[in-house]
Amino acid sequence: MPVSRDKEVVRKYNARRYKERKANGTVIPSKSHLKKSEQLGMPWGTAAHRLRKKVLFMLVCEAGRNICFHCGGEIENESDLSIEHKQSWLGIDVDLFWDMENIDFSHLRCNSSRSPNP
Repeated sequence: MPVSRDKEVVRKYNARRYKERKANGTVIPSKSHLKKSEQLGMPWGTAAHRLRKKVLFMLVCEAGRNICFHCGGEIENESDLSIEHKQSWLGIDVDLFWDMENIDFSHLRCNSSRSPNP
């Protein structure tokens, strides 16, 4: 059975990364991760992240929370979903990072366009 171009690219990437990591003495991905990456056509970690974001977006929509904290518009797809801290925590209080009352959702573009607080 011929291997698709994408799978061949992933296979070569995995082989190269395996050699690099082995040479550097860093963590080597398991055969299971390599097999998953090959079948998915992308690195396993990337696929797992995309799946988590799809699940998160589904749950956000089911809860009726897919409204942007900044502009008030509807967040229509998972690629535009961003987790938002209502009040900046950086340089203020690390507890604000973990405070669920300080979490909301926004469009990625609305969150990215905000200027960071010093």
